[in-house]
This record gives sequence, structure tokens and C-alpha cells, in this order.
Amino acid sequence: MVELYDELEPVEWRQCTGLDDKALDLLEKVGGVSLGEANLDFAGVPFMFLPAELERAGAAFDAARSTA
Repeated sequence: MVELYDELEPVEWRQCTGLDDKALDLLEKVGGVSLGEANLDFAGVPFMFLPAELERAGAAFDAARSTA
């Protein structure tokens, strides 16, 4: 996992993983445990904006990204 993380280019994409050094250290200690799709409960959430709302929505997403 750490090797894949280190290969991410541009480096900013690493923020999208939600991982940090502490989490990566824990993953190395756990080893080969896999989280298959069968173990995950997830749902997609589509977003749709009217043209007039799109600029404000983009600004809101940018502001949220900058706080992460």
C-alpha cells in the first residue's frame, strides 16, 4: 500500500486518499488484510446544479478542499 501511495503523482493527489503517515504505519503493521467490496457498505451520491448555482457550488467545494 505504501508503495502505491508513494507513486501518486502529482503529490496533491495523496490528499484524496485520506491517508497520512500514521494511517500508513498502521496499515504496514496490519499487513495483508484486504477490504473487499463485500465488506464495504457504500452508496453513490450524485450532485446536480443549475447553471446559476454552479459557480457557488464550485467555490464551496474549493473551500472544503482547502480545509482538508
